[in-house]
Amino acid sequence: DSTVPSATASELIDHALQMNKFEVEKDTIGDIIILPREQAVLMTYYRNNITHMLMLPSLMAAIITQHRRISRQELLRHIQAIYPMLKAELF
Repeated sequence: DSTVPSATASELIDHALQMNKFEVEKDTIGDIIILPREQAVLMTYYRNNITHMLMLPSLMAAIITQHRRISRQELLRHIQAIYPMLKAELF
């Protein structure tokens, strides 16, 4: 299951900055939020979670896009053929 936050974008940014994982650089175009090199390894945890969460819906979307009209059964057949490789790589 996934959820959508009820907070505004501004509130989410403020929350992220309060975690002290990011830095803010001032620029002529405005503030730029950066991830310092020393925090990058820790952030791979979040990247991996997002990758795993979106993998199956992305696979389904790619198959549907390629086939335009596809039955549920045919979609499932394609997923069952590809999923074991993705599972071995990602999980």
